[in-house]
Amino acid sequence: MEDGGAPRERARRIRLVDGRVATLRLIRPDDREAFLRFHAGLSDESRYLRYFTARRKLPKSEVRHYTEVDQRDHGGIGAWLDGALVGHALYDRLADPAEAEVALEVADACQGLGIGTAMLEALARLARHAGIRRFVGHVLPTNQRMLQVFRDLGFGEHAGFEDGVVRVALALEATPGYARARRARVARARAARRSPGRRAPS
Repeated sequence: MEDGGAPRERARRIRLVDGRVATLRLIRPDDREAFLRFHAGLSDESRYLRYFTARRKLPKSEVRHYTEVDQRDHGGIGAWLDGALVGHALYDRLADPAEAEVALEVADACQGLGIGTAMLEALARLARHAGIRRFVGHVLPTNQRMLQVFRDLGFGEHAGFEDGVVRVALALEATPGYARARRARVARARAARRSPGRRAPS
């Protein structure tokens, strides 16, 4: 589905591992206030792991960057639960047009429910539509949860150290490993539907 060459991914519901249902949709400029509330609700630790600093306020220019996207060179997805933004994922195309830097965060109370992996998967679909073939992410070594999110997606992955951070590169191809990982996610979601209240590590 396209509009002037830009993808139009429909909002879709995802089953979380505790049985609840969240909604993923494209980020829009009118999500600014929701994004500010989301950022304000993050713990200092979560802010530090995402931004490499525990800053409580973001410059207006940065907020615009996170909420005003073209979904081609600059793409964004939000996750919503009970009317609140609980997850945000973003990519920015790099100098190599086949690569984009990716970053995401999930509200503290919603971490470990599968939101990060679902957002990354949706963002990868947008990126592939725009001709992007690789995601690159920079993660602090202590951020094991985020490193696990990258691994759980099932894409071909390479990781190495650069200036004290882990550089993760993901090849956005539908490999057999990706298919297996996706089947496992679907199975977990079905199990959650039958047994609400269970929590998983990713």
